[in-house]
Amino acid sequence: MENLIGKKVNVYFNLHSKLWSIKHKGRVVGHAKHLTLRPMKFHISEAGRLRVVEKKQRAVHAWITGIIIDFKDKNTDKNPISYNPYFLGSFYTVKNKKPYMNLEKNLFFNHKTKRVHILD
Repeated sequence: MENLIGKKVNVYFNLHSKLWSIKHKGRVVGHAKHLTLRPMKFHISEAGRLRVVEKKQRAVHAWITGIIIDFKDKNTDKNPISYNPYFLGSFYTVKNKKPYMNLEKNLFFNHKTKRVHILD
C-alpha cells in the first residue's frame, strides 16, 4: 500500500473488518490498521445520516478525504475526534463535543482506539 502515499483518498472505518478502508478513484483499494492523512474535506451525507438514524441500520455515509502521508503507528490516543450519527451531524472533538472541521492539522487513524486523532 506504500504506492498510495501522496495520493488523494477517502478513508472511513469499516465496521466489519475493524480496519480503515481506503478508497482511491471510487474503488476500495485497501485496508489499514494505521495511517496518517493530510485532510482536505470532511464528508457526511445528510440523507445517509438520516437513513441510519431512521432505520437504526449502519451504512457508510461519512468519510474524510485527504492525502496519505504514511502507514506508521504513531502510538497515540491523544486529541481524538469522532463521528456519531445519533449525536451530531458532523465530526466532533471527543473532549469538548464541539464540531471539528480543521484542515490544517494532520490526522492519525488509529486501529486500536477506532478513532481519528489530531496530530500536533
